[in-house]
Amino acid sequence: MRRGGRRTRRWPHVRHSRDSRNAASNQWCTPRSTWRPLASSASTVSGSSTRFPAQTSCRVSAASSTVRLRGTSWLPTLAGGTSTGTSLSCRRRCPAPRRPDCVAEPGGGKSRLLMELARQTTDLPIRWVETSCDSYAARSPFLTAIVLLRRCLELEADATVRTIVTKIRDRGIGVAGAEEYEAAIVSLLTNLPALHPFMMLPAPRRRSLAVNAAARLLLASAEKDRLLMVCEDLQWIDPESHDVLDALVEALAGAHVLLITSYRTEYRHTWRGPGLTEIHLGPLSHQSAEEMLDDLLGTNPSLTRARTEIVAKTGGNPFYLEESVRALVDSGLVTGTRGAFRMEPPMTALVVPESVRDVVAARMDQLTARRRRILQCAAAIGQSGPFPVLVGACDLPSATVREELAALQDAAFLASARADADMWEFRHALTQEAAYGGLQEFERKLLHASVLKSMERFWAGSEADHAEMLADQAVRGEVWDRAVDYLRAVSSRAYSRGALEQAIESLESALQLVGRLPASVAAAQRAIDARLDLHPALLTVGRVREIAELHPEAERLARQIDDDVRLAQVLRHRSQFSWLGGRYRVGSDYARQALAILEARPDAPTRLQVMYCLGTNLHALGDYRGAQECFASILEGSDKDLVGRVLSLTVPVETPAWCWRGFSLALLGAFDQGNEAIRRGVDLAEASGYDQSKVIAWTLEALVATYGGRPAQCVRSMEQAIALCEKIGFVAWLPAAYSAYGLMLTRLNRITENTLRYLEQGVVTNETMGIRVYQAQRLCWWAEALWRVGRLAEARQKIDAAVELAVAMEERGVEAEALIIRALIVNAEGAIGEAHDHLTRAVAISRALEAPLFEAQAGIALARTLDAQHGHQSQAREHQERGLALCRTIGVDPWWRAL
Repeated sequence: MRRGGRRTRRWPHVRHSRDSRNAASNQWCTPRSTWRPLASSASTVSGSSTRFPAQTSCRVSAASSTVRLRGTSWLPTLAGGTSTGTSLSCRRRCPAPRRPDCVAEPGGGKSRLLMELARQTTDLPIRWVETSCDSYAARSPFLTAIVLLRRCLELEADATVRTIVTKIRDRGIGVAGAEEYEAAIVSLLTNLPALHPFMMLPAPRRRSLAVNAAARLLLASAEKDRLLMVCEDLQWIDPESHDVLDALVEALAGAHVLLITSYRTEYRHTWRGPGLTEIHLGPLSHQSAEEMLDDLLGTNPSLTRARTEIVAKTGGNPFYLEESVRALVDSGLVTGTRGAFRMEPPMTALVVPESVRDVVAARMDQLTARRRRILQCAAAIGQSGPFPVLVGACDLPSATVREELAALQDAAFLASARADADMWEFRHALTQEAAYGGLQEFERKLLHASVLKSMERFWAGSEADHAEMLADQAVRGEVWDRAVDYLRAVSSRAYSRGALEQAIESLESALQLVGRLPASVAAAQRAIDARLDLHPALLTVGRVREIAELHPEAERLARQIDDDVRLAQVLRHRSQFSWLGGRYRVGSDYARQALAILEARPDAPTRLQVMYCLGTNLHALGDYRGAQECFASILEGSDKDLVGRVLSLTVPVETPAWCWRGFSLALLGAFDQGNEAIRRGVDLAEASGYDQSKVIAWTLEALVATYGGRPAQCVRSMEQAIALCEKIGFVAWLPAAYSAYGLMLTRLNRITENTLRYLEQGVVTNETMGIRVYQAQRLCWWAEALWRVGRLAEARQKIDAAVELAVAMEERGVEAEALIIRALIVNAEGAIGEAHDHLTRAVAISRALEAPLFEAQAGIALARTLDAQHGHQSQAREHQERGLALCRTIGVDPWWRAL
């Protein structure tokens, strides 16, 4: 959200000790006496009709400056009791709140309330873990959760993977599949290798595991230390961290955890239950505001008019009231000390600015030009930040900036800190927003550009770790080339964490900004790269149709700037997408163009990827021999050592290349060789730990077994493939898995409504995602099952669509297969002549493709059709004998004779 034209940001790695947070920045921070909220702000405990006004009140001792929070008997219980289920109030009227929420308007006292709570827990055996959400962080998945995890694990910024794993195991998540959860946590806290099994999972699965693992680890930490966990400013939390909190809230029952959150009134959550208490910090009552002014100003009669104006204008907002008093003192209209000011001469009226931001802005106007400049530079950086970044942005000597910061801390614009602190922080978000709001647009632009340069110097070599902040500064500073680069980095990190929406949104923003760059080779390269980056994310979420809009412009730009390397990559993507879209001839042409480029500009990884694309396109066209040669080139060529490290689409090319090679060999009649190749692929997949590789390998193994007449031997593995595919969210492969399993059950004559549902889902899921590859084949298998159960009208409709689609997409092998099923269906309808024509055509296609399995199937079926016609017995015997001979040659039992 935006306040005063500026989104507030807080430095994500700032860690405040309770002592520093509780230290008064100046004499104004803590009033004496009691603050009483308006009655309407009393909170209601979820699950109970009892109201506890005391929960929103704070009693302050003048002697100790300590806020006494009423209704907090759960603190001693959390510290040393045996149960977290004790009462919330001293009168024990309701269960203890495991999740109190603090809600208020900006300046309403949320942070101060938590500050005083921290002070009260100092001597208790409770571990306090806190963080604040940052407005820019919505584009940084898991940012808030990562801060909590690091603090729970007590990790240094440069902690190694070994250290992280040791800390995780020390906490002990204690669930099945702990290794997967460990990998999820490590992936959030540092960078896992790109080919780690966890990183090979589909993005939605990675996100889900990371959310659950983070919540489990936070809960497990409570077994070691009783936790009081604080998360401020939920209105700015990123979606992934919010999901972590959701999971945490659901599991709080019985845990030694007290989770406290704060947020502004516009935020909404869906948490319910007896463990939830929402504390609404409403405005101060008139009496409390007067008592606060007694403490800050005093009761001298000369102040009567000024006090009346301040109370009326500030509306009970503590920060507004406090800043108004500061402004009055800064103006020189009053003299004296805290609690004993006087106004000479007494004023009959006092003009109080219309808002708290106006009050703060008026105070800033009283600062020296240099001091105001430093404050505005800080506001452009965010709510907090490292001292060196501020020095670089101000372009002033370090000693000067440090001296001015001390003065700004004394004036309560910045939070108090040690003189040698390397970090600074605004005392309140509204102060930062007011400072930023006082800048003109051109000043903001120049400041952000300066801040960007300072950040880049400070983080030289580790820019990717801070890409979100750098991207934010680059966009606001209109440094468009750097903005595009950092947005791509933001997208890459979001994708690695499974946050697909953020990944896509960042790249779409980058593409919009590319249009602001002046025409140049570098601008064209950025435009190409951003489009290529979008390909996997869009495919993962099933937005396949949108991919088609990316490639033509990318290819045009690559040719325009004569960039052969990028052109080859674009053509590879176009080949891949053409395969998904059922345009195999076009896809083959793209692949061959890319290979021609790579002959002159060798790039081994890209060549392997292009060769894989060519092989899959040729297989779909029915050119099984050409496909087999492509896969053999990948696996046995000069670059074979790379096949385990180069991705085909979502997994290393090695496993699918072996399996597709085996499938091609089987359809060429070499079933023994084909099964051997597929077995190699299955073994590699199972050894690798890559779930997507397993699903692909098991599916293709099951298809070859089914075509070979032995579907029963792979039923178990195919069931595992479907279960794993659904578990990890491998959406792009679900249609293949569903349809293959449905075909197996059909060939085993186990056709139930569930079987038909699998076959239908294979077709429907493909259509929903806009994927057309092998759609005709899926329709064909569905039609076969419908025909077998006697639903001829539906079967005829599906098979007609299958044949038409196969012809349109030039799927010659699928066309032959569909014609055989169509012949069986029309034969059942009594159209023997039509069946004869379909089978004759299927035989011709099979021979042209050198596909003996399909020829044997069509030939034996044709023999039966001819045998039913008088005068064609000799032709029937000829086709029958040839079909059986082919079966013996390829080692397949002619199971279809019983149909």
